[in-house]
This record gives sequence, structure tokens and C-alpha cells, in this order.
Amino acid sequence: NIPQFIPSVSQVKKWRSVQVTGYGDEKKLLFKYHSSKMFKDQELGSNELLIKINACALSQVDIEVREGSYKDFQMNVEQSNALDTNSVMKAPQEIKKVEQNEDYDIDSHHEKLDLEPHVLGYEVVGEVAGIGKLVQKDYALKDRVMCLIPLDSPFGGCADFCIIPSHYAVKVDSSISTTQLAGSIRPGLISYQAFHYSHRLTQGEFVFIHHGASDVGHIAIQLAQKKWGARVITTIASDEALTAIQDLKTPIEKIIDLRTLLDKEVHHENHGDIRLLDQHRVKALQTLIMEATGQLGVDVVLDSRWISKHVHDEDDDDADYFNEPLNINDCVPFMAPNASFLTVNPTCDFTESLCHFMLLNQLKFGYLFEQAHVLSSSSIGRYLHMMHDIASFVQSGDLRVHIDMLPLEHIREAHRYVEDKPNGRVVIAQEKHHM
Repeated sequence: NIPQFIPSVSQVKKWRSVQVTGYGDEKKLLFKYHSSKMFKDQELGSNELLIKINACALSQVDIEVREGSYKDFQMNVEQSNALDTNSVMKAPQEIKKVEQNEDYDIDSHHEKLDLEPHVLGYEVVGEVAGIGKLVQKDYALKDRVMCLIPLDSPFGGCADFCIIPSHYAVKVDSSISTTQLAGSIRPGLISYQAFHYSHRLTQGEFVFIHHGASDVGHIAIQLAQKKWGARVITTIASDEALTAIQDLKTPIEKIIDLRTLLDKEVHHENHGDIRLLDQHRVKALQTLIMEATGQLGVDVVLDSRWISKHVHDEDDDDADYFNEPLNINDCVPFMAPNASFLTVNPTCDFTESLCHFMLLNQLKFGYLFEQAHVLSSSSIGRYLHMMHDIASFVQSGDLRVHIDMLPLEHIREAHRYVEDKPNGRVVIAQEKHHM
């Protein structure tokens, strides 16, 4: 009945983590080495796993947490109490004890997320390094696992170790690429949420994926076509994006280059008026999509690329247009009856006339957020199903993730890269394991 975990101070010489110490830019990220005292006297909860992290993918969620978009998000106390999370809630206090030699009340984890230093990084692949006593029959040391860490956990993937409730860990074959697995987690979950749970995509339906080379977009293209047999239409705004989509080797009905929606004559006729030029672009996009669908319209619109507030260029009107989220008002003219508009961007402008049109045509709208599957225990079954399926697609080679890898020491650069990078994924890959 003794839990398997790392009980000896001598077994962990030093370990690393990146803590966010306040809200703001990447300078708020603090890279730290911790002594083995962090594990001294620490016991795993009976349903918990200690994970030695091999790779962690970064996304918009890391940027938004760092900038304070979730500063009013409070830890789900009810869920925490339902789990045996003794050590999970203890870690931030232990950090302060080591550094300041102060005593902290364990119940302080009920406070808001911003009141404790915590580690970012939510999409993790690693090895089991410790096992709680109630899940020893389900896991073995060095089992390979992938998981999505909930927002309300003080442990994150930008570290050498993390502790998670076991039901978030999905065992995967050791032969699968670590970085490919990590890079597939968030885009895979969002794609499943969009195509399986939100819309119920069927073979032959048309899917319009805006910014197809984006972190979510290039995964959504592959799953929509290869798993559900959909006919994909997508957009690009650079030669790099076009190359990235072509490298997927996935059949696509039409690739629309946003740079070609306007010609010089239209620019001249409208005297560079941004509002009129945008109207021409929207009309041209609508025409191209209706032509590609034989005037039927699309069944799903997926606004797949998170638009960072840092990408806007005051001196380039075209760049600003390319970096705007999709406007649902511009999309309804090319949406078929019973179609769905699904987005990762938390913005939308609903007018009374739009709502009436959507009612008459039974159009659906939805936000896509992968964390919804791990913040509620009622969604765990769905989460496990999706994660197993995603891992299978990566293992078979049917799902390829475009990845840029950086070491943990370059975390600030990695965050800047996520903000500025329009295509593919950024993954923190652990080159060394401090054991």
C-alpha cells in the first residue's frame, strides 16, 4: 500500500520550472532551478501521478494566462475537494517555504490563480515517475502518457516534473514522436469538439477553415478530410502558409490566397479607403467559396487561428485585414442551411437581423475551448476518447504536426514566437532530464 513515487532527496538533484510571477509580457516568466527539497516529505495523492516531462506545446492559452485574461478565474474548489489532491495543492506553498522559510496555509489554494506563483504549459507528454496507491494497477513507472493539464492546476508543463490526477493521463505507445504528440493535443481536441460534438460532420460536407496553416487549422484540415471525409476549403496569406498546407499532402478542394482578393484597379477606384476595400475583399471571398461549393454553401465555418493583439500593423492595412478574426456577418452569405460557425476567438458581433437570419436558416454558433473537457468531471469520457483517437492518428502517420522546437531555457523567446508565429506549433522539448 506504499505509493510509488520519488521519496528520496538524493534521487532528484535539481529540477527546473518556469513560473509566471505576475501579469504582463514575457519578462514576467521566471526560469528557476529547484533543489530536491521540493520533493522532501511530499506525498502523492492516492489518485495522482508524478510525470517526468519530455515535451510541452505552447498556445494562446499560455499567453492569455500570462497576460491576465484569466485573472478572475478561480480554482474549482468543489472539484479539488472531490479528488485526493494533497500534493497538487501543496506545491506552490512548498516553493515559498524553500525560498522564504515561511509557513503557508494549505487552504490558500482557494484563492485566485494570480495570488500564487504557478507554472504555465498545459499540453504535456512525459513518463510516469510516481504512482498514487489507488492507481498502481493502472500505471507502471516509465509508462508514456499524454495529457492536457487543467487551468486550475498550479503544476504546468514548462518544468521537469508535474503532478496530475491520473484520469487526465492517457497512455500512449513509446514509439510515437514525443513532439508530434505534444503538438497534436490542443488542435486535436478543438477539431474533435468542432467536427464531432458541435456539428456532427459527415462525409462529403464542405468545411471552410480560415487560416489553414495555423496551429489549429493545419490539424483541422487533416482530421476533417481523413477522419470525416469532408471537402475542405481554406485560406492562406503567405507563401510560407501555402507551402505548409501543401506539405500536409491532404486533398483540399480549394486554397484561397487572401492576398489576391483585391487587384490594383480596385485599390485605385476606392482611393485606398479601408472600409470599402474590406467590403470588396469580403465579397470576393464569398464569391469564391460559393463557386467552390457549386452554390451550395459550406456546412462548417472554422475560425481556427487565434489573433494576438500583437500582430496588428498600423502601417499595413492589408496585414491588418489578414490578421482579423472572421466576422460571422461576412460568413452567413456562404453558409448552407443548418451550418455551424465555430471559432477559437472570444469575439462576435450579433445584430438583431443576424440572429433572425440564423434562426430562419437554423445556423449554429459555438466557441471552441479545449480546457472545457478537463474542467468538468462530466466530460472526462469524451476527453479520453478524443485523446486516444488523436494519438492513433499521430502513430499511423495520418496526422502530421508542423513544429518549431525550443529548449526550456528559451521560454521567453518561445512565448514571443507563439504571439508572432502565424503557422504551426511551438513545442518546448526537454533535452535533458535531471534525475
